[in-house]
Parts: sequence; C-alpha cells; structure tokens
Amino acid sequence: MHFRKRYGESRMDSCPFCGKPATSKNPQGVPACIAHRKLMLDGLRCACGSFLEVMAGKWGAYCRCPKCGNVNFKRAVEMNPQLLKQPATEQPKVPEKKKEIVIRSDELHLYY
Repeated sequence: MHFRKRYGESRMDSCPFCGKPATSKNPQGVPACIAHRKLMLDGLRCACGSFLEVMAGKWGAYCRCPKCGNVNFKRAVEMNPQLLKQPATEQPKVPEKKKEIVIRSDELHLYY
C-alpha cells in the first residue's frame, strides 16, 4: 500500500558543522548531529555587516538581521564559511561545588 507524501515529510536537516544528518538540536535550536549538539553558532554576520541572531521557528532555524530582516539559515552559513573552519565554542561549564559532610558515630543512624 502506497501513501501519499505530505508536505514537509521528506526534509532531511544536516549538521552545519560537519554535514552529517542532524538528529538533535543545540541550545539555539539549530539542528545538529550528536557530536555537535552542545556547540553554539556565534558571530554570524550578514552581507550588510551586522551580526545575525539565530532563531528557531516553526519551519526550522533561521537568522534575523536588524537591518535586512529574516535570513535563511543555509544562506547565513554560506555567507560565513570561516566560522565552520574554526572549532565552534562550547557552552561554558559551571563547576559544581563539592561539600564535605562530617558524620559522628552517634549520628550515623540518622543518615543511613
């Protein structure tokens, strides 16, 4: 039995960092592969010279320029090939503070 293909079913997103099929999204909402899902795209510039803001919408990721308006994500990546050659920035990790707990022998039954 053959079902009719609906609009948008055949779309395959690719990772902007390596070109592999994208299976997850990074914190900005950009489709990325498993290896690059924590990387961020920062410093994208428009053709007019202003910085692009990466947005996630109903039909996928796009970029917004304050002067030009909305820009296609693929076009924005093509305008900035130097960013993909450099290693992308990873989200800063916050180290957890470890707390030392001292338990006396008479308090042992309270904790265990």
